[in-house]
Amino acid sequence: RPSEVDRVAPTLVATAEAIRAARPGTQVVFAPAPAIRDMFLERFGAVRDWAIVTDETADWYDVMAAADLALACSGTVTSELAVQGTPFLVGYKTGWITWALARFFLYKPKHITLLNIAADDTEVVPEYLQTKFKVDALVRQSLEFLDDPARLAAQKQAQDNALDRMGEGVGHAPDIAARAILDMSSAV
Repeated sequence: RPSEVDRVAPTLVATAEAIRAARPGTQVVFAPAPAIRDMFLERFGAVRDWAIVTDETADWYDVMAAADLALACSGTVTSELAVQGTPFLVGYKTGWITWALARFFLYKPKHITLLNIAADDTEVVPEYLQTKFKVDALVRQSLEFLDDPARLAAQKQAQDNALDRMGEGVGHAPDIAARAILDMSSAV
């Protein structure tokens, strides 16, 4: 979404740059969605001086699987990262009116990441939302994770547990649909 390039990307880019400054050997990869890639590069093209920007969505899962840690914008990518076994932090910032309406009138769970909701609304994946979506907080948490392999492993395990609760491992969607159709037809 274009609004995410304005509201979310600046913080994620600054966080990645700060992590790289703290850990000079760190390789940073950005994988913007095709719909916003040109907008991302127009605004943040200078990242190509110190990071890789993927060109193809086909590369995404390889990039995710190879990553020690990811910084993610809230959305479908969080489940994709979990399926790839990649520990991550999630952040999001939206307009204040939208946030207030959603938080106080439309949305009751305390977390927004599907993995956290699937884990009985407990924090499997650290969330940084609205006023907590700050570079210093993301950098601090990222470096703590990168310094503690046991913590990364624990998050991977918690992500796997949440995926199990979400139905991961029960088969591919076409197989599930075929079984459901067969079950319904045998009941007739």
